[in-house]
Amino acid sequence: MGSFLLIVVAAIILAGIIFGAAAFTLGRDRGLTPPRPDGVPFDLPADRPLERADVDQLRFDTGLRGYRMDQVDDLLARIADDFDFLHTRIIDLEDQLAARRGDGEDDERPFEFPWANEEAAAEPSATVDEDSLVPEQQQSSTEPAPAAPAEASAAEKAR
Repeated sequence: MGSFLLIVVAAIILAGIIFGAAAFTLGRDRGLTPPRPDGVPFDLPADRPLERADVDQLRFDTGLRGYRMDQVDDLLARIADDFDFLHTRIIDLEDQLAARRGDGEDDERPFEFPWANEEAAAEPSATVDEDSLVPEQQQSSTEPAPAAPAEASAAEKAR
């Protein structure tokens, strides 16, 4: 029994020496190298905002858990930047247009989103009489906007 215990202790000491030597040798390693991209880089235009065709032509590389998250994150960040730029540009152009208009001219918006008509057609209670609309510039910021008849009837039904 004594010789068996001596062999076990010697094996543990020998394993410790081997582990220490390996840790010392591998401790000088500079670490992992940066990962190489294994996918095809996107050919997104840098000189203009993205268009629908640019986004439609994109294909992401797939990984173990689906699409590569770094590619998707980069693309979403780029699209968000382009949306911010275009939104700011639209606001600037609308301000310039409002400044060029006279006081007595029509205050109708020159642009409507294409999905605005689809939403109004899908919801029959969402129709609004255009004559009852008041331009934002004429409304007082302290007065609440008048409730639409459809909203008032919906509030009464909820009671």
